[in-house]
Amino acid sequence: MAQQDITGLLTGIFAGDEAAQTQKLLSQKAVAQNPNLLATAQTQIGRAPEQLARMRQNVGGMFGQDLRSSGEKVQEQLQGLDVTTPMGQRQAVELVSQIDRAKALALQLQFDDRNKAEQLAAETLEIEREKLKKSSRKLTDADNKRIADSEEAAGTFGSASRSATAQALRFETEKPTGGFRGSAYEGFKNFFGTQDDISALKTAFTEVVNTNIINSLPPGVASDKDIAMAMSGFPNKDWSHTQIAQWLRGRAKLTAFAAEKEKLKSKYLNDKSGNLSGFTEMWDNLRESDGYKETVAQAYNLPGYAIPAKPVSFDQTVFDSLLEKNKSRQPSGRNAPRAKVEAL
Repeated sequence: MAQQDITGLLTGIFAGDEAAQTQKLLSQKAVAQNPNLLATAQTQIGRAPEQLARMRQNVGGMFGQDLRSSGEKVQEQLQGLDVTTPMGQRQAVELVSQIDRAKALALQLQFDDRNKAEQLAAETLEIEREKLKKSSRKLTDADNKRIADSEEAAGTFGSASRSATAQALRFETEKPTGGFRGSAYEGFKNFFGTQDDISALKTAFTEVVNTNIINSLPPGVASDKDIAMAMSGFPNKDWSHTQIAQWLRGRAKLTAFAAEKEKLKSKYLNDKSGNLSGFTEMWDNLRESDGYKETVAQAYNLPGYAIPAKPVSFDQTVFDSLLEKNKSRQPSGRNAPRAKVEAL
């Protein structure tokens, strides 16, 4: 393929050179002394290039000279080059430049284009091989268990989130009390049933905390008042009805994000044949994306976020600027009204 391309670039550029070689042939002293040879050479001029080349070869042999054209000599040298290597390509360009610089430049550009195409093809092939290698890896029993565990956790957290939202609304509405003390905490225990039920609730909440979900919430969500109350611990006898309701709402929000993270992990493990490499980066990109916390809130019917606004600091330079602006607008005259400071 490479040699054929080089030959194509040389096609037709040596016609003048061949004619010059033929005139050199006719000027030989031996030709002048041999009329028959002169007639034969003159007859060959203008015929097909192959015939002309064959004639020069025959006559050159008689004179003991190399009467080949420059193009023929270059083409012979090109035959021995390996133009699939950088060195071979460089030598080919140098040889062609001896005959025609424009063709040498065209040949160099052709080599460059081919090298780029071959490099791109090699990179594409390597990528496909890696994909095939990953796809050919079968999930092990351990992989399947991790996927199943994540799926189960996602389902458990999701159900707990929706349940906590309903419980918070009901608890806040009913404000139950119980026992001889009639405290909110006694009402909380009665609300959820037996001591075993309370223990199960505490265990479930501990599992949520252990997922470290608080450190991988969307920006701003960790400062939500409900979540802050939930992260302060498990309700006790000192908590009010309002605090317990906040705790339940915070639990709903935390478990919702924990469910989403586990759901994504399960899919990632399945898609990557059990390999979790890159999962953290993927989750971070998702949770930090615009509108993600609103999407989760809508999917799980979460209570609204109570995220404190950023504190606004007093800037004296801004105040002074506004004051000067208002001074310049004060009307003249004894009875002119005083200007009010704008936008303070």
